[in-house]
Amino acid sequence: DKTMQQTSKYQFNLIDSGDTFSPAPLNDNMEKVEAALGEQADQVAALQTQIEAKRMAIGYYQGNNGTTNIALDFTPTMVLIFNSTLGGGCLAGMAVTGRAFNYNSSTTPLITIVQDGFTIKYNANMSLNSSLSTYHYFALQ
Repeated sequence: DKTMQQTSKYQFNLIDSGDTFSPAPLNDNMEKVEAALGEQADQVAALQTQIEAKRMAIGYYQGNNGTTNIALDFTPTMVLIFNSTLGGGCLAGMAVTGRAFNYNSSTTPLITIVQDGFTIKYNANMSLNSSLSTYHYFALQ
């Protein structure tokens, strides 16, 4: 009784040209392939779940000297807004979960995270919602 040769990495059965045909080694190889593919599919599904749990949104809005509500398909943990159209400067603000963005301890937050989005309010002294500008945002779940 001759011992069948196997590949070094995955231990697939190697059929020698002098072997009599038997489906058993081929079936054994396919069982190993199926098991390995099943493990890979489980790993891919776990990674996809991790990636989907951390979504992001990038966009822009035109200011309106009032209140702007941006709807997202998730509730962000961080929102960064900036206006780079100012002459030579960049005006920005960031809100995170549990902490809205205020200007000089203003009682009215300029950026507030809400369920499935965020809200931007106008402030004449430090606006992230002036009708003269377009603003860009980055939101991360």
